[in-house]
Amino acid sequence: MQIMAIIMLFKEYHFVDPALYDAVAKSGDLDTLSVAVKLGRFDLVSMLLGLIAVLIGMAAMSGFWMLRGAAKNAAAQQAKEEAGPIAREESARIAREYLEEKAPELIANMLQSKGIPEKPEIGMSAQQVQEVIDEATEMGGNQNGPQ
Repeated sequence: MQIMAIIMLFKEYHFVDPALYDAVAKSGDLDTLSVAVKLGRFDLVSMLLGLIAVLIGMAAMSGFWMLRGAAKNAAAQQAKEEAGPIAREESARIAREYLEEKAPELIANMLQSKGIPEKPEIGMSAQQVQEVIDEATEMGGNQNGPQ
């Protein structure tokens, strides 16, 4: 669409009016600069330079964004490779410290959410467990009865 507009602009644009050629020739001032000014050649040059500047600007912007994306991806990949072992060790240490500090609170919250008292009663007290151990006797070789 833009290319068609540019083609139409150049097709319809009269860069030099033929009457100007005659006027310049009659003036007798055939210096290159004055002829170019009188014929309007600087208009053409400025349009072409403007178009080239816009194209270079668009190429520079797209190149910048492409290089920026590639640099960010490369930096992220390198950071993952370098920080991988350190990050695993550090995250394990932080998780261990957190659980050591917060375990009682977490367990109490879980029990409370299940409707269980904070210190549930187990079937036997420590004294009863010790009495059972004291009364126990060993059985055969593998404790599953005689072989």
